[in-house]
Amino acid sequence: MSLNKLVQFQVGLSDGSTEATTLSIADMDHVGNQREREIYGITSSHQMQFNKEFSIYSIQFEAWRQAMCILELHKTIKQHVIHFGYPTMHLVSLISVSLR
Repeated sequence: MSLNKLVQFQVGLSDGSTEATTLSIADMDHVGNQREREIYGITSSHQMQFNKEFSIYSIQFEAWRQAMCILELHKTIKQHVIHFGYPTMHLVSLISVSLR
């Protein structure tokens, strides 16, 4: 990005921040999108495509994260409670008590 574009972007952000005190969230999104179109020369269809793909990837990431959490939980449970899953190991531990 050229220095001129960076200065334009910073000025736009400054203007946006002064306007932000009176704007709603939807208005702020609109201002941000407008600034992107003006400064970077992208189209609204590109912005919509990015938002759509970002939403899809966010949903996929959240599903993956939850799956990883469940796998870690199963692993932890198996490490701490494994002897209850095998009755013979439990019974072997009682043999000495029964013999006495």
